[in-house]
Amino acid sequence: MFGAPYSPIDEAGGALGDTMSGNRREIVFLGLGSNLGDRLANLEYACERIAQVCELLAVSPVYETEYVGDDHGPQPPFLNCVAKVFTAMPPKHLLAKLKDIEASRGKRPTDHWKPRTLDIDILLYGSLCMDDPELQIPHPRMWQRAFVLTPLSDLEPTMLGPEGTPIADIAAHLQRAGQIVSTEGALLWRASALTSCNGGGGW
Repeated sequence: MFGAPYSPIDEAGGALGDTMSGNRREIVFLGLGSNLGDRLANLEYACERIAQVCELLAVSPVYETEYVGDDHGPQPPFLNCVAKVFTAMPPKHLLAKLKDIEASRGKRPTDHWKPRTLDIDILLYGSLCMDDPELQIPHPRMWQRAFVLTPLSDLEPTMLGPEGTPIADIAAHLQRAGQIVSTEGALLWRASALTSCNGGGGW
């Protein structure tokens, strides 16, 4: 697993001692996806908005992936990426901000398991582990999703999974098992993107 041994969390979903003022900050990994509309523009918009509430440290390459999930019928392919951010917001506060970003791009609460303009999931929050009906960290399905682990391994190539297996190896196994992640011609963020996000400029 990423980071140090898991820390306790309070009832609000924040690490004990966390404050909004920034006495304690954590590295957080977010999974982004879109399969409706201008998918790349949706992801760029999400990163721009995320950079307004967190310090955006890095964004993985963007991959095109087939829909993976329960049988809810065929769906258009997704574009997926992972963002690495630095924040002092407790997890549930961050989740609320991310839901606002999703909603501002047209996602509705009833869109779960349906095609959607934007998904933003908290994958890892420092070394925290929480099991709450509203939020589970680490994300409970991330270890079974090549579209999460492939871009995550681009950002953190030495990260290990829950049994000590490199996440890149887990992703490769999932792809061999049939999860399609298009690495050929994968879209990359423009070199100026992160500077523009954090510096307040345009894309």
